[in-house]
Amino acid sequence: MAETNQSVEIVNEEKSIFKKFLRFDDDWVDLSFTCPPLTSVPLKYLTPKLKEINLSNNELTEFPEELYQCKELMHLYLSFNKITNLPDIGEKFPNLVTLDLSYNNLVVLPDLSKFKSLEVLILSSNKIESVPESIGELKQLKQVYLDNNVINEMPKSFQSLTLNVSRLEGNKLHQKASRVLSGLISKRLLLK
Repeated sequence: MAETNQSVEIVNEEKSIFKKFLRFDDDWVDLSFTCPPLTSVPLKYLTPKLKEINLSNNELTEFPEELYQCKELMHLYLSFNKITNLPDIGEKFPNLVTLDLSYNNLVVLPDLSKFKSLEVLILSSNKIESVPESIGELKQLKQVYLDNNVINEMPKSFQSLTLNVSRLEGNKLHQKASRVLSGLISKRLLLK
């Protein structure tokens, strides 16, 4: 299939305009919603073939269950919303490589072990208090951003990860624990 780009303006019932950006080629389909901030996801624009969805900078307060139909989703961006709870969604998105929920209001994380393909986890600037032990089961994980939360302690399983990037600053981690975790990551980078 030849590559095509398409931008469509849609006027909703409130006479507000947002744009739907689609890009089709042999490998992926991309959907972004902007202007004005959405409080829910328009179901009619979601398809099972979507590979990337950007719903950042909106007014979402809950994880959009409408996304569950996007079985081939690989990249999901939900930063700068007001989401307070992340349901156990790992099985819903078996191909998810990137998950960005930074700048939300998350406090508790679900079991992360079902995110078998996840490589990039971005949870910066939330209110996360603890990280589940199941993070150690994310064998594909290469980058984790947990900076600017209220995490007191990292699970022991975190040390088993082979990360390229780990951002933990701005938490309530004990200074010694933070240095140990940073040292583990530095050693792994030097050995590569």
